[in-house]
Amino acid sequence: MSVCFIFSGTSEGRELSEALSMAGEKCHVFVATEYGNTVMSSHENINVNVGRLDSEEIKKLIEEKVPDYIVDATHPHATVISENIKKACKETCAQDKYIRVTRTIEKSDVYDNTVIKVKSNEEAVKALNMFPEGNILLTTGVKELKSFCLNELKDRLIVRVLPSVESLNEVSRFDIKLKNVIAMEGPFTEEMNKAFINQYDVKVLVTKNSGDRGGYKEKINACTACGIKAIVIEKDFDESRVISVNDAVNLITGKPSYKKHIYLASASICDEKYLTKKSFDAIKHAEVIIGAKRMIEFAQRINRHAQYYIEYMPAEVSEIIKSVKAGNIVVLFSGDTGLCSGAKGVYEKLKDNGEIYIEIIPGVSSVSYFASKLHIQYSDYPFVTLHGKACNYMNVLKEEGGFISICSGVSDVKMVADDVIKFNSSLENPKHIYVGYNLGSEEEKIYEINTEIPDMNEGLYVMAVV
Repeated sequence: MSVCFIFSGTSEGRELSEALSMAGEKCHVFVATEYGNTVMSSHENINVNVGRLDSEEIKKLIEEKVPDYIVDATHPHATVISENIKKACKETCAQDKYIRVTRTIEKSDVYDNTVIKVKSNEEAVKALNMFPEGNILLTTGVKELKSFCLNELKDRLIVRVLPSVESLNEVSRFDIKLKNVIAMEGPFTEEMNKAFINQYDVKVLVTKNSGDRGGYKEKINACTACGIKAIVIEKDFDESRVISVNDAVNLITGKPSYKKHIYLASASICDEKYLTKKSFDAIKHAEVIIGAKRMIEFAQRINRHAQYYIEYMPAEVSEIIKSVKAGNIVVLFSGDTGLCSGAKGVYEKLKDNGEIYIEIIPGVSSVSYFASKLHIQYSDYPFVTLHGKACNYMNVLKEEGGFISICSGVSDVKMVADDVIKFNSSLENPKHIYVGYNLGSEEEKIYEINTEIPDMNEGLYVMAVV
């Protein structure tokens, strides 16, 4: 097992620590802020350290822990920490352990009609002189605020920052009006950027070229669509000195990395309170999320930045997974992954693909949730399924005295309820019929059916005849 230092400030740092920890490597991850800690995954092989470090502090840590690898996965524009890491490596004779992992930065030449390229904050401020009027959308981060909070500019700034205590404290320090602060986690879609530009009557946007993962294209495309200019702070990168996350995993583990980590996760109850932390974290950090429409609408409340695909058939889901370029992919299922679930079909389609690592995450099933609502023990009754299958449920009822069932839709509910109502007519103590509709959602309804079947919408149903 190797010991790795990972200085993280990007999604690449998080992905690298996840891949290495799953491969059995010990990762000491260093992030500057508490916010950076919240987005890291929980794993026994990941130890997160919060706080900004200078070169001397990094040097002491290297001497104390003696890491096998020292990975700089900080933001491409975070030059201070990168220089501190390199200096500490040099002074501890650990240059051969140093790895720089970063994203590909696309040059802005393709956006010449929209982009004004500069090399520093100071040049960006000078470029703003070309725009003496109108609001400025500043998306460079709180560390750059000082450069732009000049008297003639400050009142025109619309500042977009992370929704963290550290960011808001920094904004407050520069006395930015709260109405001019957008505290949200990015990256943002083109449509969202256009909405901000229009809502705040922005005349020019200032950004760093942080690559695709930083939402750079979406910002520039939004500026183009709205007919405004973007002042872009470019940085010269020596691409020969950086490697990708996959290459870093290959180097450290000595074996090919899994290019894609697939989570087959349960979200049968579309309520965050009933999600396991594992499922929540998987959704929160996913780059791609696949599932039925109800699953997607739920997941978007947790992670609005992922790419979404509405699909649940195993063959189609597996083709999407093979075709998309993403490291973390979540497939959501409307039932527990071990209970009549499509997770089995997706797993069978992908299990022999050597470039994919599959993790199945169980959850609260609609059956257990329904039983809790009815105050019954579901272990007291046999389970039958009509979800795409035929079942002689009346024999089960006669022999066992009741059952709980998952139904394919409202037609199954009406069929079963009609048969049980007829059966009840011959009983001194008729059976109770309970039906749960879209459990856990805002549309949730629980019916008790006696002699008449109410009108019901199409959806997901669980029945209990007890």
